[in-house]
Amino acid sequence: MLQDAARGVPVTYHCMDFLDFAAGSYDVIVIGEVLEHVEHPDAFLRKARELLRPGGRVYVSTCLNAPEPDHIYLFSTRAEVAQMIRASGFSVEDEACLPYEGRTAELCEAERLPVNVAYILKPS
Repeated sequence: MLQDAARGVPVTYHCMDFLDFAAGSYDVIVIGEVLEHVEHPDAFLRKARELLRPGGRVYVSTCLNAPEPDHIYLFSTRAEVAQMIRASGFSVEDEACLPYEGRTAELCEAERLPVNVAYILKPS
């Protein structure tokens, strides 16, 4: 068991398939650069929603226009990600967009250049 350095409270970390976890078990879920690697990212987000305790949050990051052999789900636009977030029972509390260097997010989407996006989600 580790301690949360800021608050001095115990923190438990698990390394296992979160699809097997019990509902209402977590205050915070971190899904970093995972959605593009799963066949059904919408189902993944719905499961994360189910796992949260009241007041919980999800941090999620993913990429747009980043075809790689291990990216089996390819997001094209921020609007596509936002729609999936809403359909999964979340609203966006905060977000960050990191477009290709020297370009705007809009230009990257139009030119299909890579963009990284990150969100803090809360149940809607």
